[in-house]
Amino acid sequence: MFFSISRAMRQGHWNNRQEDRDMTTMRATIMRLIFFCTVPVLLIVTGSGVVHAEDTTPSTAPQKPSPSEALLLYLNEGKGDPNIVRGFIEYGADVNYRDAQYHIAPLHFAAHYGHVDAVMVLLEHGADVNAQNGEGNTPLFAAAHQEHREIAAILIEKGADVNIKNLYGFTPLRAVCRSGNIDIANLLLAKGADVNLKDGKGDSPLHSAVDKGNRDIALLLLEKGADINAAGRFGDRPIHAAIAYGDTAFVKLLVEKGADLNLKNDKGDTAYEMAVKRQIPEVIEILKNSGKGI
Repeated sequence: MFFSISRAMRQGHWNNRQEDRDMTTMRATIMRLIFFCTVPVLLIVTGSGVVHAEDTTPSTAPQKPSPSEALLLYLNEGKGDPNIVRGFIEYGADVNYRDAQYHIAPLHFAAHYGHVDAVMVLLEHGADVNAQNGEGNTPLFAAAHQEHREIAAILIEKGADVNIKNLYGFTPLRAVCRSGNIDIANLLLAKGADVNLKDGKGDSPLHSAVDKGNRDIALLLLEKGADINAAGRFGDRPIHAAIAYGDTAFVKLLVEKGADLNLKNDKGDTAYEMAVKRQIPEVIEILKNSGKGI
């Protein structure tokens, strides 16, 4: 059965070819395969992969997936046709089903791959907008990390918590502070993202922006109330981080915005002392000319 179906699909000789072009019939075809065929056949039909009959033996043949497993497999392959997603749901797929190993839900995959319509279908059918996977990441974190603004906006509108931390203390805002996506940063801040919420290592969103050299994000954070002197890991202030990276433009920006140059990190170094130890002449000059008693 496996060989005849897979070969027919590859050659385009499926029964009722004309009728199968209709989305409803296509969904029904896929659903029948969920119940009567193996995972490889499902992947062939959905365009997710090619498996040959000789690749399987009775002892290695994969198990037939449940509708919930099939939905997750489909989305995991980066697919996101909303009609197919609806078809899985109509045949009993649980929109909040999690895989056993990583605890990833369908909404995580749809958000990660940027499938707006699939996200909408899942939410319409009760997908948990704040579901956390094994690392604590939410669908909003996935959308922010992959820079899918429209999906991020939809998730927030549907109740996504913008301040949920993952296991490492990372929030969606932290993700965009590193990527530099100012549009999503604006969205998150407008919807209540905590501008000073620290991650698991003690760094603030401003530290993350400094780490990646994203000055526009830093300016936005400061405008929204970010603590320019927040102590991060090792007691480093954002200006210490900028000096550590030798980012003279960032050092200048932080000085102009009022960074306290007398604050010390855990090693007891002020910004100036750190610059001297690291022998960064340009930074030393900026600090000396700051008019702040260096």
